[in-house]
Amino acid sequence: MPFTNEQSVSHLCVNRNKIVIVLNDAQSFNENLAPVKSSDRWGYINKNNEVVIDFKYDSCTIFRNGLAYAWINSNDYMVEGYITKAGNFIWYKEKH
Repeated sequence: MPFTNEQSVSHLCVNRNKIVIVLNDAQSFNENLAPVKSSDRWGYINKNNEVVIDFKYDSCTIFRNGLAYAWINSNDYMVEGYITKAGNFIWYKEKH
């Protein structure tokens, strides 16, 4: 369902536990998951429009061979590396 705001046009809304989540950006599906952005965080949806990895990343890529590159930038540090389809980092580096 498209909507318009002052800065961009978004094309998706996701129903998650009866809550409609407005998506500000989305990338292509690959390996049945697509990175999507809600507010200022990225997460992943499946082809049923269900959120399968919560919105916690500052940025992330599509999945390839079961892994995606993602990073989280916090006040004190940054974590970047590869995540699984469960959203867990399996290889990462931290910067303080």
